[in-house]
Amino acid sequence: MPVNAHSIINGICSADVSLNESGLGHDIVRFGRPLWGSRWQSADTKSWVTGQTKFENIILLAKFKLLGGTNQWNQDAKTKRKAALAIIACIATLYISPISSVAPDLVKSHMATLIHIDDDRKKHLITYPSEPVLAEAALEVLSENGVELGVLTELDAVNKFSGILDAGSQGELVVRLLFLSAWRRLICSERNNGNKVCIKHFYSGHHLHQLILVHLPCKVSFSVRRPVLNFLQELFKQELPKERFSYLKDFEIGFTHFIGLTEEPDISTLNSIWVRRGAMHFRHNQEGSDFGLVIRHKAEERLGALVVQVSVITISAEHFRLRQKRN
Repeated sequence: MPVNAHSIINGICSADVSLNESGLGHDIVRFGRPLWGSRWQSADTKSWVTGQTKFENIILLAKFKLLGGTNQWNQDAKTKRKAALAIIACIATLYISPISSVAPDLVKSHMATLIHIDDDRKKHLITYPSEPVLAEAALEVLSENGVELGVLTELDAVNKFSGILDAGSQGELVVRLLFLSAWRRLICSERNNGNKVCIKHFYSGHHLHQLILVHLPCKVSFSVRRPVLNFLQELFKQELPKERFSYLKDFEIGFTHFIGLTEEPDISTLNSIWVRRGAMHFRHNQEGSDFGLVIRHKAEERLGALVVQVSVITISAEHFRLRQKRN
């Protein structure tokens, strides 16, 4: 039985993924630090290197650096704690205080970006800017057996004595993590239920045969797009009444990390965040909303957002029609 002609990159398989320069792999690596794009370009000089190999190497490198120089989550407690902070920071805009003792180590070994250091070199202002490659790698780590619980346990422990978060931001972080976890579960469920093929097996000596279900060695990328209603059903763990949510049935969603905003978003902002596979973390005290998930119509050039206010956890949708700019 022939296998669907989906591309396979790093064992990641999806109709959304392509091995050419306009495909999903290249869309991801062209954002963030130049390291990702340069590795993609340098591999082009070798005729034997395919797009599959290029993307595989980049994601493995990102995972290696995010975890502090290893591809395994199970390591010593001190390194594991810093790796947990790095994983959450690059997908959920975790705030780390400049006076935190872990800040310089996150810059040194876990891909944090240093913004400012004081004259005494005791306070380090750091951040994890939007990098789809790091976000993809972080979600891959969280999808390994037992890692998500381990990361959350380490985050809870370090927050009790290190001043990573102020009390007012903890609730917002929890909700962002819930939304990211729902998206990760949705994609992982496709990995577990899809990519199967039936192979006919003949018994030797006679004509009897049976169909054997085989799992293909490929996975759906976390950077794909999926129907909004599918995501909401995974988030709320229940079937949604289609008549009440019919206005969302033709919209898709796809995000791997949150991006902090300093201004109120417009159409240009929504489009930029959409192509980066991001979700919006609004500026502090923005009236009526804490973060938003960008959605896009499947057939029309319409963008919108699912806007979330953590205090009451209500969701509303606003649709915007893209307009071409005139010179």
